[in-house]
Amino acid sequence: MSRPGTRFRKGPKDPATGRWSRPRPASGSRPARFAHEPAATGPGPRSGAGPGTRDSRPGAPTQVWALVESPRAILSPPGTVRTPGLAGVLFGAADYAVAAGCRITSRAMWYPRCQIVTAAAAAGIPAVDTPYFRLDDPDGLRQEALEAVELGFSG
Repeated sequence: MSRPGTRFRKGPKDPATGRWSRPRPASGSRPARFAHEPAATGPGPRSGAGPGTRDSRPGAPTQVWALVESPRAILSPPGTVRTPGLAGVLFGAADYAVAAGCRITSRAMWYPRCQIVTAAAAAGIPAVDTPYFRLDDPDGLRQEALEAVELGFSG
């Protein structure tokens, strides 16, 4: 377990500025991809490619998906979805519920789900809803899936 306050540090602290620096890639290696960087050019992704799929063709672009899982992120999806090269948006309901102090219920998730799907539709990219957590409730899964489709989620 990491020490408190160290979860998001990316590299060593710069003594001159007092800021945490992003690790530099080794000479000749490919730098890390961040959501604000445009996608690589090359042949398009496979048909049906999305989160969890990988296009292994040489020169195929890397897909970057935004994971929205906090109240702060819910308030800024229009800016997030306009990120160049962004392939889609994913909703993380469990982390959102913890941060918002609510339960993971259909009613509690309507506002964040609507915000995400509206912003994604305006940007012309797909939005994927959160996974269903109650594995012993297939009727609930069916109902949540129907609601996600009604809202405009693509997955």
